[in-house]
Amino acid sequence: MKWLRRGLYVLGGLLVLIMLVGAGGYLWLRSSLPETTGSIAVPRLGANVEVRRDADGVVTIRAQSDADAFYALRTGCFRWT
Repeated sequence: MKWLRRGLYVLGGLLVLIMLVGAGGYLWLRSSLPETTGSIAVPRLGANVEVRRDADGVVTIRAQSDADAFYALRTGCFRWT
């Protein structure tokens, strides 16, 4: 009977460990996804730059000058909508 109780404790511990590892992996993977909403203030832009994603995730950058568009692209502003 002791071996049965000990086996249940080991099985329960393994299940808890698997759940913790799974939850940690989910949170880690979720944190690596890019931001897709909101706005950000980027210094050194000459005018407002609009960065949008369509339904398929394709990024479109609209700016008043090529320099602003290139700067927004280079600094990684494409992560925000």
